[in-house]
Amino acid sequence: MILKLYFNKDKNIDFSLLFIIFTSIAFLFPNVNTLFSFQFRMGYIFIFFIQIMLLQKGYFNLSCMKIYAYFFILLWIGYSLLSFFWAKNPTIVLKYTYALMIKFIIFFIITQSITSIKSFKYFFYVFYFVYITYIVIAVWEFFTWDHLLPSSLTVRNVISFIPTGPFYNQNDFAWILMILSPFIFFSINFFNNFLFKIFSSLLLIITLFIFIVQSARIALMLFFVETLIYFFFFLNLKKKISIILVFIIILLFFSINYSTEYNLIKKNLTDQFASLSQEQETIRMDSMETRMLLIKYALEMTLDTYLFGVGSGNYLENMDYKRAEATSDILITHNYILELIATNGLLIGLFFIFSIYFIAIKLLRKAKKEETKNKFLFLAGGYSLIIFLPASALPSSIMLFFCHWIILSAIFSLFDISVDNSEIYLSKT
Repeated sequence: MILKLYFNKDKNIDFSLLFIIFTSIAFLFPNVNTLFSFQFRMGYIFIFFIQIMLLQKGYFNLSCMKIYAYFFILLWIGYSLLSFFWAKNPTIVLKYTYALMIKFIIFFIITQSITSIKSFKYFFYVFYFVYITYIVIAVWEFFTWDHLLPSSLTVRNVISFIPTGPFYNQNDFAWILMILSPFIFFSINFFNNFLFKIFSSLLLIITLFIFIVQSARIALMLFFVETLIYFFFFLNLKKKISIILVFIIILLFFSINYSTEYNLIKKNLTDQFASLSQEQETIRMDSMETRMLLIKYALEMTLDTYLFGVGSGNYLENMDYKRAEATSDILITHNYILELIATNGLLIGLFFIFSIYFIAIKLLRKAKKEETKNKFLFLAGGYSLIIFLPASALPSSIMLFFCHWIILSAIFSLFDISVDNSEIYLSKT
């Protein structure tokens, strides 16, 4: 019955529409662990997608780049499973391999569903809507000192004004805001409506305040560089003046009507500049020295295993007592790439880095050739990929996160979209 509702022999199905609601839910509630959890929903949709594809006589959206990507992720899954034989904790290997399989399903579904700029725009609007929702939650948290259930502050019954959004802690929240921020920046250029441009500017200004309140120094530095690049290279004089005026008006309004909150943000910003060695994952992690030790131990694990890695998910298992004592019991890398290399080996890590930046550069080049406003979608995707790796030093670990794979998958799909006709062609398999 469901298949009859969505399938029509005479018309092409825009699969993106089928996933809009799902991706929104996946973003808004990333830590839901019920019968209808993220993994289960992905499985249901994957089965539904395959059924429809079979009905369409095997037409798949394939290209050399997609075949390379599918092969790489499947190779990654195979290598992760193979590490079962040398990992200290084989059970954890299975858990992380399962998570990687779910990520492949996400990647496959979304890269098969986006076949044109039009279908990518659906995801762009989802990202925009989700970002607005995150900001609304953050503002609510700041003024009420209440938090959603997934928050560590709620779990530990801690009273705090620091926004954590629908994530476990503030660093996870800052990380996802940072990755999505290019879509908000370039929405100023993409939208025709002046009010939407002002609204996007407002979202970015609030984002800056959130990063200050969170004491997320890495996010602040990345956001500052991103703002400078965007301000000087992608805005005309009129838009620059408009954004500056919006910022001044908000600052004056906030300082007059919310003096307590304004002074709180001002103090946080001052503290950040006064203490450059402090990082905000935990009070114990109070210096860059700890981060350097974590980097050192990750490299040691890689070298000790002859560059093969200690086994998928086994980073913690190799943080012995001596290492834990040196880092004041900070046991996770706080660096996605180093954790990836230390657990899955040097080759997997290098191929992943190469793929991310190769696609980012290609998208920026495509943007130069595009003469319509679609160029700003390519720019948003390219800059989001560039930001992804440094921003991933914010959370303690994202190895079991799924939501960012929706972003990466959607952006990857832009690679095969032609600039001239904004469409890709389906190949019969």
